[in-house]
Amino acid sequence: HRRRRQRYQLRPKPRAMATGRNLLARHRDGSLVPIDIDLITMLNDGRELVVAVVRDVTARRRLELGLRESENRFRRLADDLQDIVFRFRSSDPIGFAFVSKACERVLGYRPEEFCSDLSLGLAIVSPEDQSRIRAVFSSPGVLGAPLVVPVTARDGTLRWLEFWTVPVFDDGGTFVAIDGIARDITGQKVNEVRLNESEAR
Repeated sequence: HRRRRQRYQLRPKPRAMATGRNLLARHRDGSLVPIDIDLITMLNDGRELVVAVVRDVTARRRLELGLRESENRFRRLADDLQDIVFRFRSSDPIGFAFVSKACERVLGYRPEEFCSDLSLGLAIVSPEDQSRIRAVFSSPGVLGAPLVVPVTARDGTLRWLEFWTVPVFDDGGTFVAIDGIARDITGQKVNEVRLNESEAR
């Protein structure tokens, strides 16, 4: 670490040490504990000193692990549903954070295609309906009724999706995302059209 210390001394500034790495320290009892280390420069009698602040982050790591396990359980549950389950981030980076595997069965697109291409979600919707989709995905309000939108699947067929969404807020009350379910109601729509045509005869 001598070279790293020398580089830091040339341009000293407060920063975290070994960012992106899991640092471990050996406790007095012999166990290993996860830690964070911050480097801070200070003057003492005209001498510049580098102070290392070491924090035990065991509780934070346990919380992070619990959140990851909870998210994995949610994803497994969502992927078993027939409906498309999704989360759309309203702040940077804007776009789909998660789309369940049902989207491939319903629309022919893989989940990662929606997550990596922000424009795809609008490309499958007619220009007339794009403004309705934008309004719902950017609003912290709760839908009082489902949003029904026709979309074009990968094979060119028309599918009808019924959207239910709820806003997601962070601990500070800031609107950060939309959680939603999109249900394929194409069969229902086809039956409605046939019924209307039959009544018109």
